[in-house]
Amino acid sequence: MTIAYVLPLIGSSRWGSHGQAVSERRRSRASVLIRASAVDDKRTHGDFSLYNTMTGKKEVFDRTVHEDGVVRFYSCGPTVYDSAHVGNFRAFLTYDVLKRWLRYRGFDVSHVMNLTDVDDKIIKRVLREGSTLEEITEKYSKLFFDDLSLLNVIPADKYPRATDHIEDIVDLIEGVNARTAPPVLPHTRFGFTSSGWLAESSSRTNSFWFLEIQV
Repeated sequence: MTIAYVLPLIGSSRWGSHGQAVSERRRSRASVLIRASAVDDKRTHGDFSLYNTMTGKKEVFDRTVHEDGVVRFYSCGPTVYDSAHVGNFRAFLTYDVLKRWLRYRGFDVSHVMNLTDVDDKIIKRVLREGSTLEEITEKYSKLFFDDLSLLNVIPADKYPRATDHIEDIVDLIEGVNARTAPPVLPHTRFGFTSSGWLAESSSRTNSFWFLEIQV
């Protein structure tokens, strides 16, 4: 597959007259159209691989678990205590590229991205500025969505907020504590699978715990 980008010519032409610049743009666009039309459209055929951070390997995408043609994925969103920076949007753009690629391959995509709207950093900002939690989080949530729009990122289907699910979070942590001998420590990371198993891993210790939890 050939992917080509055509950048518009802005200002004076480096090749000379305005007419030459226009001609160059037309030839570039025609070239893109020709190459695109020459691609054999086999979007739903052929395997492709994604990098699995748990195994540290590239693995073939398993289509059989998406029989309805819908790929569902969750990605971590921003903590809305400040304007998002380039490093944040590197991650958000990665999700966007993945979503566009899956759609190109013929899948419908259901994407959920959380908004962390209660956090130590947010509370510190509230105290420093003398604002309310709602004022701070609404301000930076709006800036986040404005930036997503500016970058032409496809919005997620849902943006659940942490404050809307406090009881769910408490219940989950209590359930984990009740089923495991080691205490749940700060920076504990969890991942759920469709079989109802919860895998906890710590990149700092390279240790793994596996617990069976009803989810």
